[in-house]
Amino acid sequence: MQFIDEILVPRTRVAVVIGPKGATKVTLEQLGNVKITVKNNLVEVEGTDALEVMIAKNVVDAVGRGFSPESAKLLFKEDYAYEKLSLPDYGHKKQSHQQRVRGVVIGANGKAKNLIARETGAEIVVQGKTVAILGKYDAVEKARQAVEMLLTGRRHATVYRFLSGGKGSARPSQEELGLGLER
Repeated sequence: MQFIDEILVPRTRVAVVIGPKGATKVTLEQLGNVKITVKNNLVEVEGTDALEVMIAKNVVDAVGRGFSPESAKLLFKEDYAYEKLSLPDYGHKKQSHQQRVRGVVIGANGKAKNLIARETGAEIVVQGKTVAILGKYDAVEKARQAVEMLLTGRRHATVYRFLSGGKGSARPSQEELGLGLER
């Protein structure tokens, strides 16, 4: 049985997915045990194992989001994860809001993004309407929490305390407190 999945890659990143003389594409096909077809900016991943197709699709998506192919290839290892956060999912639908929130996540001269990456060990890429995170599972989870704190309006100082494990780090969510939303 053949499994096929498709993903749109930004036109500016298609060349990176293919690589010089198709080398990156061939490497991804070999590592993922899949066949990758690129038509304009639509990338099709085909294989006989659904899990291999899904992992290869995530690798292609990570390269499309701005990660280097070398970093994205780490997703073929079992202990690595990839997460993509969409700014509109956090209520930032207007382009002006997205631009402001991207600036908040990046911070002055990249300080916030670099500090989150350094403290968690995850790589972070902010592009368009998304924030993408790649790294070991625990690192991705902690980085995702920190980025979500910024996306939901927490101050940088609060996020930095959370990352350093300081006192009063992060307020627990309603789920963690066991509170329902009903009235």
